Amino acid sequence: MSTIAGGEGEKGGTWGPRDVAEAWDRGAAARAQTFGAATERMLELANVIHGSRVLDIAAGAGDQALMAARRVGPTARDAAGAWEALKNAGGG
Repeated sequence: MSTIAGGEGEKGGTWGPRDVAEAWDRGAAARAQTFGAATERMLELANVIHGSRVLDIAAGAGDQALMAARRVGPTARDAAGAWEALKNAGGG
Protein backbone atom coordinates (compact mmCIF):
# COMPACT_ATOMS: atom_id res chain seq x y z
CA MET A 1 0.00 0.00 0.00
CA SER A 2 1.42 3.33 -0.97
CA THR A 3 0.96 6.54 0.96
CA ILE A 4 1.96 8.63 -2.02
CA ALA A 5 -0.92 10.45 -3.66
CA GLY A 6 -0.69 11.47 -7.30
CA GLY A 7 -0.54 15.02 -8.60
CA GLU A 8 1.14 16.50 -5.55
CA GLY A 9 4.50 17.54 -7.02
CA GLU A 10 7.89 15.97 -6.53
CA LYS A 11 8.73 17.31 -3.08
CA GLY A 12 5.51 16.70 -1.25
CA GLY A 13 2.45 14.52 -1.17
CA THR A 14 -0.76 14.48 0.78
CA TRP A 15 0.95 13.09 3.91
CA GLY A 16 4.33 14.80 3.68
CA PRO A 17 7.55 14.57 1.71
CA ARG A 18 7.69 11.77 -0.85
CA ASP A 19 10.94 10.36 0.57
CA VAL A 20 9.26 9.89 3.96
CA ALA A 21 6.29 8.12 2.34
CA GLU A 22 8.66 5.91 0.34
CA ALA A 23 10.59 4.98 3.51
CA TRP A 24 7.29 4.08 5.22
CA ASP A 25 6.36 1.89 2.24
CA ARG A 26 9.74 0.10 2.35
CA GLY A 27 9.24 -0.77 6.03
CA ALA A 28 5.61 -1.88 5.62
CA ALA A 29 6.44 -5.47 4.61
CA ALA A 30 8.80 -5.96 7.56
CA ARG A 31 6.23 -4.52 9.98
CA ALA A 32 3.49 -6.73 8.51
CA GLN A 33 5.68 -9.82 8.86
CA THR A 34 6.66 -8.96 12.43
CA PHE A 35 3.38 -7.64 13.82
CA GLY A 36 0.66 -8.57 11.29
CA ALA A 37 -0.57 -11.84 12.80
CA ALA A 38 -0.59 -10.46 16.35
CA THR A 39 -2.42 -7.33 15.21
CA GLU A 40 -5.03 -9.39 13.34
CA ARG A 41 -5.52 -11.51 16.47
CA MET A 42 -5.87 -8.37 18.61
CA LEU A 43 -8.51 -6.97 16.25
CA GLU A 44 -10.31 -10.33 16.26
CA LEU A 45 -10.33 -10.49 20.07
CA ALA A 46 -11.58 -6.90 20.21
CA ASN A 47 -14.39 -7.93 17.82
CA VAL A 48 -13.50 -5.23 15.29
CA ILE A 49 -15.91 -5.95 12.44
CA HIS A 50 -17.66 -4.09 9.62
CA GLY A 51 -19.28 -0.98 11.06
CA SER A 52 -17.36 -1.03 14.38
CA ARG A 53 -16.08 2.10 16.04
CA VAL A 54 -12.36 2.10 16.77
CA LEU A 55 -10.28 4.69 18.58
CA ASP A 56 -6.55 4.20 18.04
CA ILE A 57 -4.54 6.44 20.35
CA ALA A 58 -0.81 6.81 19.70
CA ALA A 59 -1.08 4.96 16.38
CA GLY A 60 2.67 4.63 15.90
CA ALA A 61 3.44 3.76 12.28
CA GLY A 62 -0.31 3.40 11.69
CA ASP A 63 -0.35 -0.15 10.38
CA GLN A 64 -2.89 -1.31 12.97
CA ALA A 65 -5.14 1.64 12.12
CA LEU A 66 -5.04 0.60 8.46
CA MET A 67 -5.82 -3.01 9.39
CA ALA A 68 -8.74 -1.87 11.55
CA ALA A 69 -10.02 0.40 8.76
CA ARG A 70 -10.04 -2.57 6.38
CA ARG A 71 -12.20 -4.51 8.85
CA VAL A 72 -14.55 -1.60 9.62
CA GLY A 73 -15.09 -0.72 5.96
CA PRO A 74 -16.02 2.55 4.26
CA THR A 75 -17.79 3.86 7.37
CA ALA A 76 -14.36 4.22 9.02
CA ARG A 77 -13.47 7.74 10.11
CA ASP A 78 -10.25 8.64 11.80
CA ALA A 79 -7.95 11.55 12.44
CA ALA A 80 -4.99 9.83 10.79
CA GLY A 81 -6.84 9.36 7.49
CA ALA A 82 -6.41 5.55 7.38
CA TRP A 83 -9.50 4.91 5.28
CA GLU A 84 -8.54 7.64 2.79
CA ALA A 85 -5.05 6.16 2.57
CA LEU A 86 -6.55 2.73 1.83
CA LYS A 87 -8.82 4.12 -0.86
CA ASN A 88 -5.98 6.05 -2.48
CA ALA A 89 -3.79 2.93 -2.49
CA GLY A 90 -6.56 0.75 -3.94
CA GLY A 91 -6.95 -1.29 -0.74
CA GLY A 92 -10.34 -0.06 0.42
